[in-house]
Formats: sequence, C-alpha cells, structure tokens
Amino acid sequence: MKFNTMKAARPDHPQRATPARTLFETRSAARAPLTPQRLSALLRAETLPDALDRALTLAAQLGVSGAGVVLRQPALRRGHTWPGARQLEQQVVASRQAVQAGAARGLPVFDNGGRLLGVLVLQRGGGDHLPDLEQLTTWLGLTLERLLLREQVGDLEERGARLGQLTRILDSHLTLPRKAEKALEALKVLCGVEDVRRLPLNGAPRDFPPAPASPAPLRSLHSGPWEELARQTLEHDPRVRGRWLALEDGRQVLLVGLRAGQQVSEAWLLLGRPQDLTPAAGALLSSAARRVEQGLERRAQRRSAQARRQTTELLTALPLSLEGAVTPEQMAERGLNILMALSGLGCGAYLQLDQATGEVHPHLYAASGPAQVLDEAQSTALLAAARQVMRNQRALLKRAGDLRCLLAPLRCEGRTVGALALCQPSGAWPPDTKIIRLLRMVARRVGAALERRETLSELSRTREQALYSLGQALGYRSAETQGHTERVTALALRLGVALDLDFETLRDLRWGAYLHDIGKIAIPDALLLKAGALSAAEKRQMSVHVTLGEQMLRAQGFVPEAVCQVVRHHHERWDGGGYPDGLRGEQIPLLARVFAVADVYDALISARAYKPHWSRQRALAELRRAAGHHLDPQVVARFVQLMDGGS
Repeated sequence: MKFNTMKAARPDHPQRATPARTLFETRSAARAPLTPQRLSALLRAETLPDALDRALTLAAQLGVSGAGVVLRQPALRRGHTWPGARQLEQQVVASRQAVQAGAARGLPVFDNGGRLLGVLVLQRGGGDHLPDLEQLTTWLGLTLERLLLREQVGDLEERGARLGQLTRILDSHLTLPRKAEKALEALKVLCGVEDVRRLPLNGAPRDFPPAPASPAPLRSLHSGPWEELARQTLEHDPRVRGRWLALEDGRQVLLVGLRAGQQVSEAWLLLGRPQDLTPAAGALLSSAARRVEQGLERRAQRRSAQARRQTTELLTALPLSLEGAVTPEQMAERGLNILMALSGLGCGAYLQLDQATGEVHPHLYAASGPAQVLDEAQSTALLAAARQVMRNQRALLKRAGDLRCLLAPLRCEGRTVGALALCQPSGAWPPDTKIIRLLRMVARRVGAALERRETLSELSRTREQALYSLGQALGYRSAETQGHTERVTALALRLGVALDLDFETLRDLRWGAYLHDIGKIAIPDALLLKAGALSAAEKRQMSVHVTLGEQMLRAQGFVPEAVCQVVRHHHERWDGGGYPDGLRGEQIPLLARVFAVADVYDALISARAYKPHWSRQRALAELRRAAGHHLDPQVVARFVQLMDGGS
C-alpha cells in the first residue's frame, strides 16, 4: 500500500529539530490508568517529537516494558532496534489491523479520516490494558493529524513565500548573472535539492559579480568530476534540458542546459535525488530556466548587434585613420590597433628588415593587454615567421608552438622591407578571413607610404643639392669668397641649434645660408671683384644684390618664405640703419638676425683684399661692440658664449 510522504524537516525550523532517541526504551514510570486529563496532555503536544515522547510515556505507565511508534511519514519515521519490530510493523501495515506475535503486539495509528499514520509497537507487557492502548492510539492519531496538518500548512506558506520570491527575482532588474544565482537559491528550497551551482560554458563571460555570503552559498560544491561530467554531457547533447547524471559517490546531479543563440551559454546543476523532485517542482524549475534562457538570448542578441555595430565603425574608421597618418610608422600603428580590435587578436607588430645584415627587427609593437605580451620564445618564433614571409613575399598564416601569427609583407620600390604581423599567444584561432584581407590592405598602404617617403626624401636631397650648388656658383667667380658659404652655413647652424630652433626652421636657415648672396650673380665683375674699398655709389649698386636674390628665389615657386627673408634682410641693422628696408629691432626676421651674426663673424676672421683676417678674440670683441646697434644683442651673446666654449 502506498502512503503519502512529506518533506523532511529542515534544521532552520528549531521546533522540528530534536535529538535522536532510541525507539524502544524501558521506561520506569509508575503504573497508572489512562484518564481524560492525561490524554488531553497528549493532545496539547506542540511538536511531533513531543507527541511521540508523551505517547511512549503513557504506554510505559500502562505496564509496557518496551514500546515504540513507527510512523509512515519520513519526517517522523524511527528505526527498529530488534528484528521482530520490522516484521510486526509490516504485518500491521498490510492488514491495517492490530497484530500479536507472541508477547509483542502492533497497533495501527489512524487519523480521523482513516489514513494509516503509523504503528505502535509493544515489545512485551500491557496485555491487560489493551483497551487503554487502543484508546491511546486513537488519541495519538488525532494529535499527529493535527500536528501534520499544521506542518503542511507551514510548508505551503513557506513554499508560497519562496514562489513569490522566485517570481520577484525573475521579474526584477537585476543583472542576468545575479538573477540566475538568486533564482537558483530559491529553487534549491522549492525543489528540495541538496545544493545547486551555475556552470558558465563555451567562453561565456566569467567576470560575474561574486555571489553574496549566505548560509548555503551557491558554490559550496567544489568536486571537479561532476562539473566535468556536465561539460561532457552538454558537448555530446547541447539540448539537454533536464537529465539526472549519476556520480561515482552514489549521488545524482540534475543537469539543465541553458541556450543563448546557437550554443549552450551556461548550465544549472542541482544535487539531489530524482524521487524528491515532484512534477510541480520540475515544472517550476523548467519555467525559471526558460525565463533566464530568454534573458541569455536577449543578451546574446544585444552583444551580437553591438559587435556588428563596432565592426562597422572600425571598418569605416580604418581607411580614414590610415589617411590621417603622417608617417608610415603611424599608419602601421593605427592599422594594427584597429585590426586587433576587429579580430580580437592580442598582439600586433611592425617588423623591419635590415637591408645590410638581413636581420629582422621589431620597429613597432602593440598589445591589447599585459596578458598578451609575447615571451622570448614567442618573439623568436615571430621573427622566424617574418623572415619566411619576406622570402616568399606572400601573406602567411602560421602556428609556431603556442604562438599563432598572421603576417603580410611590406613592399617598397620592388623590395621587401618588412612585415606586419597579428599574433595570438592563446585563445580563438584562426581569425576571420576578412582580417587576412584587411591586413594585406594595410600592408599595401604602409608600403605605398614608405615609397612616398623614399621619393620625397630623394626629392629633398636633390633640391638640397641643387640649392647648395646654386649657392656655390658665386664662389667660382671670386677666389676671395670661396669657402665662405660652407663656413657661414656651419656657423649659422651651430648658432641655430644653440638657440633651440626646430628642424624645419634649421632647414630654412641652412638654405638661407646657401643662397644669401645669390643676387651677386647679377653684379658686374668690375664691381664684384674690385680690390679696394667701394665708393658710396658702388655700395648702393652692390646693395641691390639682396632684392635681386629674393626675386630670383621667389620665381622658383618652391623656396620657403623664411629663406627669402634671410636673403633679403641679412644686411638690416638692429638700429634701423641697414638695407634694403631699414628695419629695426625685432622687425627684422629672426633667421636674418641669426645669419647676420654668423656672416659678420666669418667676414671678420677672413682675409679680404681690403683687410687681413682678424683673430677669433678680436672678432668676438667686435661682435660685442656691434651688439645693440648693428646686431641683435641676445643673438650675439649666445654666439659669443658658444664660441667661448659654452654649452
């Protein structure tokens, strides 16, 4: 015959907890007949253990030397201390009537509706008080019925509260991981299982907030085999919604896989027994899992949409970022950073080939995080792969030990000059095919930028040489001024560096020094090569060379404005007495003032037809005297400091 079962008492209900007692006890109580007052004391029992204790005490007072109650409810069922008690109980249950076997006797205990609640087992004695014992079983049945009903009501109230809590959790605005953890905490009680755990799968994010401290934390089970068993089961059948897995220690785990999109994102594992999970609890578990699964699917869709949007933005930004790069190195850096973001690969490198030695050197290196930095062995493998791709002159997808890398060669003017690389020390591989195409595209753009830089460098060298040669042309007309251009250019550059001029300004100063007297080409030889001092008219005619030189340079169209200013204004004076425009003080362009100091100094220390060369000290003394009326005093002070051995 099948009997109803009831949930086990939990230790969080103190009124249900009682120390275990021996079933059959020999109680030394004074014999006394049953009275309504004593039976009413049985009815006043507040807990099931208390009711059993009072019933056994009353049986002992009727002369029973050994007695026990075997209930059909799991929460109250007690063990047997002698073999005959179990057999006697089974006979009473089968017949639903009192049974006597020798000195032992078994009396059924019914509730008011005739349901068999248990068996009162008497080991010996009490035969002359059988009516009282039968009356005792009747009152005991009424007491147990009342207490069982009260406990069932309490269980229903608690279950309702837990169910309401679960509903509030599933409808809350908690983050999805926290919602899943709290839902499992509620399901642990609702389903009557021993423990629960969440198991992220398939690369699901693990940076979830930690579960709050609780009396029974979600992660209290740490045995590895059952997690591995769950993973293997889900790999074999990813659509598992509910399956009991047997563990080696005899326990069982209910596996519930939760899908997000096309893959299982996580699993719920419930440790318990199949017979304890009622159909209602199973339906509740399935419903809660589906609610969380819907959230997982929505999150997967949002992340997918976000990834597509980010990919579109990065693909749009890639050509614009490359166009905005000033140098090939900056172009390579921007391209590698965008490709790392697109592909999820952790490292990027711009590798250059030393044409003289054939060695490959990392010129630029970028990593998405400290964990992605290559170790020495991986760096060696990357350089070896780069040499291979440079020899083959074609893109290469390579795996070397733990390192996986994708390389594309850099070509410049028909030569392989380096490579771009994307690397992954660990993780997903291979990358999407579009990343390979994009890496080739970036490599072509960087190669084209290298070619442009080479072309511009060559043009710059050619122009530099042309301007220098043009400035040297005057030296061939006059042996007296031969070497003057080289000397004054070197002096002006030293002074410019001492004044912290930038690279482009130094270049303009250098070109101005090359060409400062270019206008003298138009001066007649009779005047240019005259041995003696010039007359006032000749000086006026000679001064025209600065404007002529400026006009010649402006006609070229590529000479910078600062160079033209050096040519026109290097004979201006600080006090305004110079030519051609009579500028004074800081009205004179800076490079013209700087060059004027170097020009005057070289003229003083050089021999001319009208004077011998001066010593360095005499020339510096003359510069100090000229400071403030002929030359810029601050520039003179810096030049004198430089020539006297200052920094």
